Amino acid sequence: MELVSEIQHIRSNISNLEGEDLIQKLFYLGTLNEQYEQVILKYLLDGNKTFKSSSLKQEGFVSVSAKANNLYQFTYFDNKGAVGDMLAKDFETLAKKINNMGFYICHHDDLEILY
Repeated sequence: MELVSEIQHIRSNISNLEGEDLIQKLFYLGTLNEQYEQVILKYLLDGNKTFKSSSLKQEGFVSVSAKANNLYQFTYFDNKGAVGDMLAKDFETLAKKINNMGFYICHHDDLEILY
């Protein structure tokens, strides 16, 4: 996905920028993140639920919360087991949280840890 590649590229090179160049890239990155959150939201609304972190070697999935009523839960794992989870009242909030943690859409066929 081109959008993900562009976000990853900017995130990895942002520390090399200063001044106006930094401000412009941060603004652009914010715009790209908003676009990708909408992609994640559509992915979730379409019934998909699996994600992968390219930097942390973790994978996760979305489910109805086992902890609280009327909430969704994103649980993520590494090769040793569960690492953590987060709760959200709706898919829109969850999409933002998943994106902020650096997880990207990953179809279940491409998972290595969970399957």
